[in-house]
Amino acid sequence: MHSFFKFLFACLIFAIPIEHKYDKPMRFFSNRLIPEGLTLPKWFETKLYFYPSDLIAPVLILIALFALKIPFRRLFLEKNAPFLWGICFFGALSVAASPLWNYPLLYLRLWQWLTGAFLFVLAANLRDRDKTIRILLLSLIAMASLQSLLAIAQYFHQGSFGLRILGEPNFSRAMSGASAFHVPDGCRWILDRWAGISYDTNVVVRVMGTAAHPNVLGGYLALTSLASLDFFTASKKKWLWSGLIFLQLFALNLTFSRAAIFAFAIGAAIWFAIKRKTSLPAAILLFSSAALIGFLFQEQLFHRGGVVNYNALVSSSDGFRIDQQNLALQMIQKHPFFGVGFQQFSIQAHEFLNNDPKTHVNGAHNIYLMMAAEMGTLALLCFLAFILLSFRRLEPSPFLPSLLAMFIGLLFIGCCDFYPTLFQMGRLLFFLTAGLIAAHGQLRNQLVIEVR
Repeated sequence: MHSFFKFLFACLIFAIPIEHKYDKPMRFFSNRLIPEGLTLPKWFETKLYFYPSDLIAPVLILIALFALKIPFRRLFLEKNAPFLWGICFFGALSVAASPLWNYPLLYLRLWQWLTGAFLFVLAANLRDRDKTIRILLLSLIAMASLQSLLAIAQYFHQGSFGLRILGEPNFSRAMSGASAFHVPDGCRWILDRWAGISYDTNVVVRVMGTAAHPNVLGGYLALTSLASLDFFTASKKKWLWSGLIFLQLFALNLTFSRAAIFAFAIGAAIWFAIKRKTSLPAAILLFSSAALIGFLFQEQLFHRGGVVNYNALVSSSDGFRIDQQNLALQMIQKHPFFGVGFQQFSIQAHEFLNNDPKTHVNGAHNIYLMMAAEMGTLALLCFLAFILLSFRRLEPSPFLPSLLAMFIGLLFIGCCDFYPTLFQMGRLLFFLTAGLIAAHGQLRNQLVIEVR
């Protein structure tokens, strides 16, 4: 049963980027959940949906409780888990205190938050910790390698490959949105310029693999690249891990996600600070990879902006994000305890902007401000306590340096974007990483946790 548990857990981790959300089986309920007389904007998602992980995580919980015999208290009340239940509780209260208090869909949406919490407690209470973490991280890296190959193909093809069954987005929408930028002659890299190759369009689309947005894929590849560093230093086949790390960094660059690139740099600095003397080969690998990738895509990085320079494109993007963050601060000031309501940032924005209620307003690109604005400062305090206590009394292990680097990178991304807690893929990565770190923490007076 424990082998089945590890296999199912590894499958869940492997499939994180290719999860579909299913709404058709729930269509009958979705239409009947809307309270009579309630008018919602057309852009508001009224469908009740679920992801496969929402079903797999409870199954893993049942296996942990009844087959692996992990005590209920240890699973749900240790390792910072109570703070997650506190966030869900205050999320439900925020809906109850909002104008949409009688809309059951908003309470049911907390289902995805519970999936993240379940993933955390499962990861925090692993049996055969180091062996299981190795399997889970290898699953993550294996899918990241496939995503990298797809992303590279998407970039040079500048289009999708019709893999909708795996969740591949439509590139035609991205070409007219914020997921694209302009380069003279549409050149994809320096070899196009040397060969005198030009294209009919000067639009270059950022790749996203099967993720919902280039930034999400960028964050995913930043984390998996950091996870690969510990395998690189421990492996005798450094050529293999050198190739995998370069592949992931190459694809990470093609997302042109500023937050993800800087998150990797910050995470790598943390990793080097922990590893110290054993990190010289990794330093040579990362420096040479960054130099080669930067050389090949120097013109594209310049026109994208935000990494080696600051241009009008990123200035406009940053201005929009600052406006949204200021809007979140206004919401927090007016509704400090319970916020405007879970998943109601966009709906309640018109109250502060004095615009048409049907106008779509994006969320604050900051998970901390977003949580406080929607669920209140009490939920934010639970979240911050959860984060801070994750670093308490950790036992060293072969994978702890990478996990700490990944988590700190995610915390940085959370200052710049909202997908680590708003998107299902981001939530699973966030709470998985936090759970694997918590697996290194002491359980009361025990240094090593054993599942009886």
